[in-house]
Amino acid sequence: MPVLRVVAGVVRRKERILAARRGPDMRHPGRWEFPGGKVREGESDRAALVRELREELGIDVEVHDFLAESLFQYPDQTVRLLGYWCDLGAQEPKCLEHDKVGWFNRLELSGLAWADADLPLVAKAREQLS
Repeated sequence: MPVLRVVAGVVRRKERILAARRGPDMRHPGRWEFPGGKVREGESDRAALVRELREELGIDVEVHDFLAESLFQYPDQTVRLLGYWCDLGAQEPKCLEHDKVGWFNRLELSGLAWADADLPLVAKAREQLS
């Protein structure tokens, strides 16, 4: 089974992190995730992340340092999720694909029902926000 390369933006604003809840028409509905998506052939991780966050949330981000990687086996596919710290200016994200978005502090992140592949990124982000 091929491994699907996916990037995720860990968007921060001061001491809060942006998370998005997957809508009812998405895979794993109701689960929270760091927004992002599939890397297209020939596309860099950073370019994919900028494109995906514009498509999903209508925002433009500045991609910074690599945060963490997660390799997760779902029943029908293996996902290699690569998380990057991102900054966002004064824009506010819109729910173009997700059904809810929010800004959460490091403690609040633990209370969300995360997509399984995102859990290692959540742990790393909480650690670095301490």
